[in-house]
Amino acid sequence: MANTRSAKKMVRKIARRTARHTARRSRMRGFSLRAEKALGGEAQSAPASAKADAAAKNKQETAAQNPEQAFRAAQRELARAAQKRAVPKRRAARKIGRLARALNRMGAKQPQ
Repeated sequence: MANTRSAKKMVRKIARRTARHTARRSRMRGFSLRAEKALGGEAQSAPASAKADAAAKNKQETAAQNPEQAFRAAQRELARAAQKRAVPKRRAARKIGRLARALNRMGAKQPQ
């Protein structure tokens, strides 16, 4: 347990930062799962409610129609998560590289 005022404040700051990073990582995972699915991967996500299920289905259909768009969205989220230090930079770069390789295998043109 924190004793000093500064230690107590640090505990509060860490809790806020952890919540932000958790949300950002979760968002990043969703985008990357949708991109993997659009690029022909076997990734599946399990939404919590019927409303979330419908929203996820619509996004997945959109992503499945346009794999380049799904890749771009995932790339943007992964880069942002790395920039905000929610995930290590190398992990984000590795994930982006794998998605880009899958996109190139499909024969689609990679965006610049």
